[in-house]
Amino acid sequence: ARSDLDTAMLQFEHLVNNKWFLLTFIEALERQKSFTVEDRMNTASLIMIVLMTKMEYCTDILRCLLLRQIEKSLSSKNPATMLSRTETILEKLLSNWLALCLYDYMKDYAGSSLFVLFKAIKFQIEKGPVDAVTHDARYSLSEEKLLREQIVANTVLCRVVQEELEEEVVVRVLDCDTISQVKAKILDAVYKNTPFSLRPRVEEVDLEWRCGQYSQPGTPAGTLVLQDVDITSKTEGTCGRLNTLAHYGLKEKAIVSLVPKQLDSPSQHIYQAVSLSGHQTLRGAVPPPPQNSNIYQQPIYAAGGGGGNILPPYGTMYSATGGVYGGAATSNLHEQFYHFVKPDHHQLSGTTTGGTARGTTTGGTANSTSNSTSTNSGGTSSNSSHKQIPEIFLTRLLSTKGTVQKFVDDFFGTILKVPGGGGGSKLPAPVKWLFDLLDDVASQHNLLNTEILHSWKSNSLPLRIWINFIKNPDFIFDVKKTDTVDSCLSVIAQTFMDSCSLHENILGKDSPSTKLLFAKDIPLYRQLVIDYYGEVRRLPQVTDQELSFHLQQLSSQHAQQFDNTVALKELYVYVSKYYGEIMQSLNENINCRNQRLAGRLQNLAMSLYPLAGAAGASPHHHPASYAQQQQAYTMHT
Repeated sequence: ARSDLDTAMLQFEHLVNNKWFLLTFIEALERQKSFTVEDRMNTASLIMIVLMTKMEYCTDILRCLLLRQIEKSLSSKNPATMLSRTETILEKLLSNWLALCLYDYMKDYAGSSLFVLFKAIKFQIEKGPVDAVTHDARYSLSEEKLLREQIVANTVLCRVVQEELEEEVVVRVLDCDTISQVKAKILDAVYKNTPFSLRPRVEEVDLEWRCGQYSQPGTPAGTLVLQDVDITSKTEGTCGRLNTLAHYGLKEKAIVSLVPKQLDSPSQHIYQAVSLSGHQTLRGAVPPPPQNSNIYQQPIYAAGGGGGNILPPYGTMYSATGGVYGGAATSNLHEQFYHFVKPDHHQLSGTTTGGTARGTTTGGTANSTSNSTSTNSGGTSSNSSHKQIPEIFLTRLLSTKGTVQKFVDDFFGTILKVPGGGGGSKLPAPVKWLFDLLDDVASQHNLLNTEILHSWKSNSLPLRIWINFIKNPDFIFDVKKTDTVDSCLSVIAQTFMDSCSLHENILGKDSPSTKLLFAKDIPLYRQLVIDYYGEVRRLPQVTDQELSFHLQQLSSQHAQQFDNTVALKELYVYVSKYYGEIMQSLNENINCRNQRLAGRLQNLAMSLYPLAGAAGASPHHHPASYAQQQQAYTMHT
């Protein structure tokens, strides 16, 4: 029975490989009101999987869909918004097609500058204090994640001694860092050339301090296992403060090691003692991260899931329910942990999302030391409007921006420049083909408004692909993107978005800081975009033979990467659901009638029907769904 189903899917694949069937099938689905945006995204990705080894055919389908969409947009009130979203099968198909076509370009040319930008932002953030709970940082590009408290942070040089290391590694950390933050920095240094998914996780190791003064039962003399929470943690009412290096008295220099966390380690006994004393118990673990973050090795329709961001944020890590990386706060919350900022009454009552402790001040400077936290002084919450940000904090944002400016310039200059000189030898042929297609259509329709054509190009590539990569470098690199880094990348993405628009931003004192930070640079970036489009237009046209050769190479690269039969079965679910509407569309289309495609689909449905007859389906009204067919097959086998 299984082979019969596979045979039926082979017949369905023949239909999908028919241009008129696939175009009519897509058009019929798009007309259905119950066909949701999620369905559209899923359908586009399933089609892409089926056609990955037939990139020439896929490109032809994309061209037909794009030409249809252009005709519709030109008759609309605002044609410049075409492709500005990802809500149709065409838009998602275009995103997937470009991602595949640009993979080698990213790997061999543009990816390195994005990776350096990501690392530069991460390095700058970690130079200063970062609240482990709220993710607010002293050095941030984002106003929302800016640490407003004056935290005293002294550098501690940790000499990391590991048996597996040929020589010790010196890591600069801060005495105000939590123990987990220190472990994360040490792991970054020790495993700097190892993909993130292959590294030990923070919760899998203990930080052992070779203090020479203290020891714990079961550990070598003169060593102490440091923890975020233990019996020495300071508490005040229902609030507990996370331990830092300063809490343990580490100053200037320290010899440390990372040791595997054992179930019966001293740290576990400390956890139990903490639990018995009414404090938070850190326990549990998260599933191991996927071993592959390559977009080719993930289902395309799942590529938007952010594969690199494996661990939940600190805010949930330190919530008092569910252990390590536990769940949200509840009304039975007895313990709340904080790092720099003690949560206020409203946050303790559970008004914050996910039970995180967040309560920063925007008015005045709170007194604090490296081993004490600042307290709210009646100022407004960190969620206050951007209009209320004091000038001192804007100056700090500008200072951080100045540090990473070079890396932003380098990345923008890389992706907005035709590689390989005037010949554009390294420019992916599909990009030139796509832009030429838009130019030709604009010329055919005497489109005199250059802003519309500019918007089409921006919406098709920079705002569709590059924005996504800027905001989500973990889609293509095996790295961990923290909430603080994510907020900074969002500011850069907004800058890039503004640069792709021909409209000048009118800024004032009440403008958001995300607009003000790069206000002087945006005109320069905007000119880069304009020049890039001009350079691509002046390149020699891609011949059919050149495009065909490039697409054939892509097709061969994708062989055996996905199970087409599984994708076809998932796609057939939509045939079952909208069988009547699809049959009607096939019968109305003259090209489909000439090739008797409706009859071929009906024969396919009839071949599956007997196996689902127990479900009471009728091929004349609504063929059995794939689930019914599977159930029937199970009964027969």
